[in-house]
Order: sequence, then C-alpha cells, then structure tokens
Amino acid sequence: MRPFRQFSEESQKVGDAFLFEEMPAVSSAPVGVLRKFNAKEHLFLEGDHRRHAFEIVSGAVAVHRIQADGRRQVCRFALPGQHISLGWEACEPSSAVATCETVVLARSITSVRRAALQHDQIAQWLGARLADELAEISDLVRIMAFGDALERVAAFVQHLDQRIGSGGPPSVIDLPMNRSDIGDHLGL
Repeated sequence: MRPFRQFSEESQKVGDAFLFEEMPAVSSAPVGVLRKFNAKEHLFLEGDHRRHAFEIVSGAVAVHRIQADGRRQVCRFALPGQHISLGWEACEPSSAVATCETVVLARSITSVRRAALQHDQIAQWLGARLADELAEISDLVRIMAFGDALERVAAFVQHLDQRIGSGGPPSVIDLPMNRSDIGDHLGL
C-alpha cells in the first residue's frame, strides 16, 4: 500500500485545499478549472464521452460500476491529491459521484493527451498517475481477499488511516463517505 501523499512546499494552495504533485510546468500544460460538486452529484456516468481529467482538491469521489444484477461496486475512492478519468478510452468505463461536498480541478482530456504527446515530462507525470490508479485497484483486491466482513472493514480502515490519518498513533478519521459507500466498496 502506498501512503497518501502529504503536501509539500511546491504544492499550490486553492482555498483550504492543496493541489498535489502538480502537472509539470511546460508552456503547453493544460490549464484547469475548479468545479464544485454536492454530495451524490455525478462528475460523469459510465458510457459518457470522456471530456475531462479530474484532480480531487477537497472532498471525495466514489468511482463505481453497476453490476449485471443491479448492485453497485465502488472500485475506488479518490481523495484530495488523487486523479480520476485519466485514461485513453473514448468513453468512461465507470461512473464517478461525489460522496460529500467536493471540489475538483477539471482539465480538458484533449489538452492533457496533447500535452503528454508533446512533452516527456507530462507523459511521465500521466504514467505515474495511472500507476497510482492501478495501485488503488490492487489495494481493493488485497482488501477483498480478506475472509469475512469484519476483516474487510478493518483492512479498509487501516488503509484509510495510512492515506488520510495523522501517521502517528491510532487516529480519528473523518470519513468522507457513508456506510453504504463503504459497503459497496467492500462487497458487504
């Protein structure tokens, strides 16, 4: 599991949040627009034409798919500093919904792709973000491998503590998602 990145001196402050691991500064780097979403408001739906890449500035986003039997499977939770919708597919393979009041930095996916093709630094940045997303999916597989519901919840809480906790002794975690979201993530 990768620990959640803390902001550094290079991080840019936006309101009360920070933009983590900014896209490399090159002349044609895509500029983003801050957008606010209320709880339960969708950023995009499965099958939508991909228009933006998103960086979570504050709040949280549940990336999910609806299974054939109608159940929702939350694939991952994106928290501040993480990115969603960076892939090269034309359409979104999943849906994304804000789990609480959330602010994102939306960049045109066309601009991100064009910049990645023109600048090695941005291509490497994009590759690292995609690797982070794969690591999140790998973490879910590891959590789901635990036998019973209690072990899954314990592994999830431990994972969240590593990502958003204080890093010291056991901490209080202000969860940016509800029990239903967690249950859909853990298959409970």
